[in-house]
Amino acid sequence: MALVTGGGIWAMHFIGMLASRMDMPVGYGVGGTVLSFLVAVVATGAGFVWVIHPRARPGGCAAGRRVDGRPPDTVSLAQSRRSPSA
Repeated sequence: MALVTGGGIWAMHFIGMLASRMDMPVGYGVGGTVLSFLVAVVATGAGFVWVIHPRARPGGCAAGRRVDGRPPDTVSLAQSRRSPSA
């Protein structure tokens, strides 16, 4: 899941950078490009783990959602999992 989500976020930003026009020559090295992809996937995975962890607290869930790039004020997976079903 982190691979798909992080990869999608990375791809959206990378395509946006490729589409931008600058007055100077710009190049993208393979090493930096791969590293930026890995950082996006690892950061997204860390956010998912933080939110889904069984002992997650509401403050931790909000922080995990922030790491994952989502607003912290929405209901997290861990909170909704613990709430009784109606």
